[in-house]
Amino acid sequence: MSIDDEDDPKDVEELMASFKKGVEELIRPEDGQAHYDLAAAYREMGLIEDALEELALAAQAPAFACRAGLELGQLLLQRGDKEQAIAAWKKALAAPQRDVERTRQLCELLAKHGHSMA
Repeated sequence: MSIDDEDDPKDVEELMASFKKGVEELIRPEDGQAHYDLAAAYREMGLIEDALEELALAAQAPAFACRAGLELGQLLLQRGDKEQAIAAWKKALAAPQRDVERTRQLCELLAKHGHSMA
């Protein structure tokens, strides 16, 4: 393999597909922390759709529903999907396990975008 081969987009896509498959096999669906951390990594790499998928999975875990929902909404808004962002924030606000700071952030985001906290 030459240096030029390493930059082939097809090779990069195959490598990412292999990586994602391996990750799926290692992470349990209910492991909110792992999905949340993976979403952060994908977000840093600019893989927004993958980050959204992982945040949605993380948000299913009660301990991560608020935190992941907050970030899920922010990414959805960044993508231009305001209504889905608002729905994610409202769902996060209804999570039984949430801290004061994230609750405040969620309320502020909803108010900023013209929605009540109800």
